[in-house]
Amino acid sequence: MKNIFDFEMIFTNIPKLLKYLPTTLEIAVIAYIASLIVGFLVALVKIKKTKVLYQIVSFYVSFCRGTPIIVQLYATYFGIPMILQLINARFGTHLTSSFIPNIIFALTALSLNDAAYSSEYIRAFIESVDAGQREAA
Repeated sequence: MKNIFDFEMIFTNIPKLLKYLPTTLEIAVIAYIASLIVGFLVALVKIKKTKVLYQIVSFYVSFCRGTPIIVQLYATYFGIPMILQLINARFGTHLTSSFIPNIIFALTALSLNDAAYSSEYIRAFIESVDAGQREAA
């Protein structure tokens, strides 16, 4: 019977994978920092409960947490060029997505996805502090 899990293949391909590790770490760090900034802003909107913004932000968080990240990556990669075409048709501009590097699409999707999750735990952190302690601070 043939082995289901081939350890030799894994260890022979590790050097090929390590070549792309710096790019992966760069994407992860940049997306995480951007998601904390956006997540903090979203959490503040949810805490203050601004009428229109609260509904938009609640939909955004629900959508991002309810769809798989691969769907969001595809939506970003194929959706941004379609939005640019719509803007071109509406306003007569000549915007194209050909000048946008592909890494920007990945950073956008990963940042917005993680920001939805980050906003919920940042909101929970802020709301867990007693009102008296917030006033004292």
